Amino acid sequence: MISFSSLRAQGSADKIPDPDALEREADDLEYKAGRSQNQDERRKLAQAAVDKRRQAVEARNAIQDRELSKPYTAGVFELQSIAMQSTWASETLARDRNIGANTTSALLSYSGLYQTAANSANSLGVNPNLLNNNFTAYSNPQGNSRTAYPVRLSYLSKNKNFGMELSYLDFRTKPSYTTFDGVHSSSNLSAIQFHSPEYKRVDYSFNLAWYFPTGTGARIGPSLGVRNIDIYSKEYGNIPGNYGFGSMSEKAGGIGPQAGFRIFKNLTANLLAHLRFDYFRTLGHYDRTSAGTILGLGGNPYLLNTGSTNTVKDNLLSRVGYEVDVGISLLRTRWLKFTVGFQYTEMVSRVSGYNYNASVFGGTPGDTLYLNQVSKTLDQTSTNTGLQKDVHDKFYGFYLGASLIL
Repeated sequence: MISFSSLRAQGSADKIPDPDALEREADDLEYKAGRSQNQDERRKLAQAAVDKRRQAVEARNAIQDRELSKPYTAGVFELQSIAMQSTWASETLARDRNIGANTTSALLSYSGLYQTAANSANSLGVNPNLLNNNFTAYSNPQGNSRTAYPVRLSYLSKNKNFGMELSYLDFRTKPSYTTFDGVHSSSNLSAIQFHSPEYKRVDYSFNLAWYFPTGTGARIGPSLGVRNIDIYSKEYGNIPGNYGFGSMSEKAGGIGPQAGFRIFKNLTANLLAHLRFDYFRTLGHYDRTSAGTILGLGGNPYLLNTGSTNTVKDNLLSRVGYEVDVGISLLRTRWLKFTVGFQYTEMVSRVSGYNYNASVFGGTPGDTLYLNQVSKTLDQTSTNTGLQKDVHDKFYGFYLGASLIL
């Protein structure tokens, strides 16, 4: 019999037997065993056929290992397409919870400032437009898990000591949750509301990596790069915070540096394990815009709109986070690879300020003036408290990837 180790040795000397010839020999032995009338001879021939087929399998494995072990004559590119069963606990909902219920808003309510502002508006014959002056509680989201399809492009030099990585993710989901206004102040809307906003996450990064070989066959090295994360949300219906029936959108973007390390380990000739870790910081701009239809004095409807001032210093968003990616890859050929892995991304963000331009359409002449001078000031005081709290964002899931190696 030819053992697997002997085939490996032969493979290094280009003396691997022809597996097809071994299969034909096994077929011939089985034919002879079937025609033999001697029981001992039939048993020996059948066992010899089994051994030949095992040798054919080992020969094919040795040929594949030899092919996979051949060094590349130049640097290689790898294009990977991934299907990832993802769960996203978005920072957007965490911010909304902090805005809907915070200590400052409660103090303004219990101190009577909201009521004083409302009485002052009534005496002037204008609408008070008190925003976020009610206690709003949020339920846990449902439907925040679905399949994501990230794409990765990487390059590895011929000597395997330098690499580049480019990754891109565009993930969209539409979770649902319920809000309850504990201190309800809008008589024309129900205290309990059902919401189904649209969330979008765009995350892309570029890294440079330097690898150092080890005696164990592993490649280990640091990485440096840049990362951009944009998170969008959009909602239609009854908007929490006394905005009435309309729409609210949010954009929270940021770009910054990231650093980490990579570990690649060849378990066998066609089995590869990897571990990637990145730590990143980003800085960007935060926009929160609402447009709602409200019933004003005398039951007349009007439109209230709040939009960003586009002043970065007023609406800065900072994030700090990390990402871990671990998996095992199977090389079917020199140009095709399959990967099973798990990715976990977590970041903490906060908004340093909150400012907007407020306007009223179809209301009384003094509505916009009162809104910007009184109501907006109270809103900024309470909403800033919620926005400046740290909120966590988690994105994670198992994935299956297919790579084309060029």
